[in-house]
Amino acid sequence: MIKIGIDFSLVSPSVCIFKDNQYHFISFFDDYGENWKEGKSKKFQYHRLLSNYIELCSYTRHIDKSNYRIEQDTKMKSAKTIAYMITHRLKEITGDEETVIGLEGFSYGSISSSTLDLALYNSFLRIKLMEEFGDDCIVIISPTEGKKTLSGKGNAKKEDQIKSFIDNRTKDEFIEKNELWKFLNEMKTIDFKYIKPVDDLCDAYSILKSI
Repeated sequence: MIKIGIDFSLVSPSVCIFKDNQYHFISFFDDYGENWKEGKSKKFQYHRLLSNYIELCSYTRHIDKSNYRIEQDTKMKSAKTIAYMITHRLKEITGDEETVIGLEGFSYGSISSSTLDLALYNSFLRIKLMEEFGDDCIVIISPTEGKKTLSGKGNAKKEDQIKSFIDNRTKDEFIEKNELWKFLNEMKTIDFKYIKPVDDLCDAYSILKSI
């Protein structure tokens, strides 16, 4: 059975796949219409550094806010496009093999426009995954479960998650063979202010380990 953990967000969905005793990491991310490969923007510094160790799939999430109806229409179309992109790539990797996919549940602690948008995009993804992988393919874990699995703390910050991943707190013999893990272990310093997609990749791994 193939296991997949997805840490979903509007701008940096990340995926961790465990297949044939090997891990494969994918970062899907909003490039904001910029040339992230050759630019000097700090928000893409780790994307450039990780280009030889993980799979990178960029998209441009354009939302037209000229009026309410158009804004909602472009959000739904964008959500559909991202859901298709993620699901299509995962299906290419998994083929017809039995697959289970872990996703983090919604947090009800606060309601904001971004929270509602996240629920919209996430719902499009869930529907597309069920269409391609079957109605029973998804396992929803609580927002605290993945953090606790990796770092031991349900309220862990991104720094805790990353450090726990680097230290291999779960004592996972297979992760130490992975190029992303090796790369992070060789780094002398980490810029936690502009850390994406490293934090999301670690969260995707924690979700997979929680399945």
